[in-house]
Amino acid sequence: MKNAWLLFVFALFPLSLAGQSLQPCLDSVLRHAQQSALNRNEVDWDSIRAQVYARAAQAQTVAELGPAFSVLLGALGDDHGRVYYQNQMIAYWFGEPKAHQKDIDPNMWGAVQSGLYPLRTALLADSVGYIRLPGMPMGDNAQMSADLRALVCQLSDQGARCWIIDLRGNSGGNIFPMLEGLGPLLGEGLIGSHRDPVARTEHRWTIRNGNFWYGEYQAVDLPNTCPLKTPPRIAILTSRYTASSGEMVAITFKTRPNTRFFGEKTSGMITITNWAQPCDGLSITLSSALCADRTGRVYREYVDVDEVVPFFIAEEFDDDPAIQKALNWLQIK
Repeated sequence: MKNAWLLFVFALFPLSLAGQSLQPCLDSVLRHAQQSALNRNEVDWDSIRAQVYARAAQAQTVAELGPAFSVLLGALGDDHGRVYYQNQMIAYWFGEPKAHQKDIDPNMWGAVQSGLYPLRTALLADSVGYIRLPGMPMGDNAQMSADLRALVCQLSDQGARCWIIDLRGNSGGNIFPMLEGLGPLLGEGLIGSHRDPVARTEHRWTIRNGNFWYGEYQAVDLPNTCPLKTPPRIAILTSRYTASSGEMVAITFKTRPNTRFFGEKTSGMITITNWAQPCDGLSITLSSALCADRTGRVYREYVDVDEVVPFFIAEEFDDDPAIQKALNWLQIK
């Protein structure tokens, strides 16, 4: 009876859509997911199609397909995927929170994403360069990269010998200007990679002459105006609100010499997502690959810290426990 019901759903679904105009869009999304989703080989696609078609049966517009796309994301276990129609998000999925996610405050999450903790730099204790790096938007990669690099070089010129990179309020976004701007601190050579375990492909992330390369793609070519002669000591601060490309930035510092992590485990949206526009006005991002550090270790759930410091960001550096612990480790009194 179950198989007969599935066939019944498949047979009736096209007739329930207004003029059948939505089915090509829905089918295009399903094809894209079956070809590129990270967990594509771990699911029953006949069952997924039946569930998605059934949920979409009453849809009259593309926007009304949102619940069906949420079913798709849930079936794939993809809490990092999103579907947008006319630049408005219409589908997402979150499963049961993992242990380290249960203390995430939705209001704080929204505040972080809205820019509560903007870019901030300072020279602490005369020799520590502090950079609070929030998520960065899509836009002019060259300008954003140059602006961040200029701040790194300015702090270096002012006497920074060691560094604190604060990612606690970095909820993701455009990874290219982040890693391009931080290039001198990351050091030359391999800094990480991402890999598709199904297709068995790998793309290496490297710094070459101070610039970030994503495989063989270079988003920006900046002059290497402030190369560092020796790898400095760097403290990385993370929190439960560090997410997506913010977590990938954190991964690039994992296993780097003279580096220590303070704060909390990151949120866990730690996959590479691809982007596609399967039909007019509709775009979809799906988790498509896993991230690995310089040693090849893959991060599936979160980026951990060396020393736990509960999430707290104070206006004054002296009142911030994570910054103070980082300064102590950097041997700055």
